[in-house]
Amino acid sequence: MRKLSKSEKKVLESLMADGRRPLSKIAKDNKLTRQTVHNVVRRLYDSGIIQKFSLRVDMEKVGLDIKVYSLISLKKRDNIRKVEKTLSYMKEISQIHRILGHQDYILEISVPSRSALTKLFERIGEIPDIEKMETMLVFQTVKYAPNDPVRKLLS
Repeated sequence: MRKLSKSEKKVLESLMADGRRPLSKIAKDNKLTRQTVHNVVRRLYDSGIIQKFSLRVDMEKVGLDIKVYSLISLKKRDNIRKVEKTLSYMKEISQIHRILGHQDYILEISVPSRSALTKLFERIGEIPDIEKMETMLVFQTVKYAPNDPVRKLLS
């Protein structure tokens, strides 16, 4: 981890608040030149601190009304890479995390219906190395702020 300069922190905070904000506006609000902001963004991107610029879609508004988290346990860990590759091809799964504890993975899954979830579970169940799966239905998202830990670090 490298230490961020004051200008890097300011620019990063501005971009996290609104990634579409013009560099000239970020410069004005932070009392920096537009060229400085451009250089800072380039430096943060080149160093991998900024990985990409993307958008966040309201899943329910596009018809993905069901979100679940599934914990998966493997029978044995001989074919971890093969299991990960197979799960990674399933587009309903947005996140796969290898975890420590009684289970081996936690998956974030979004689907349009119960029948789509059933079909996905059937496909996951066909993976020979999976021993057990425990699923929790998301009833309501109370907080979604993936940048909060970064904001705390910047303050």
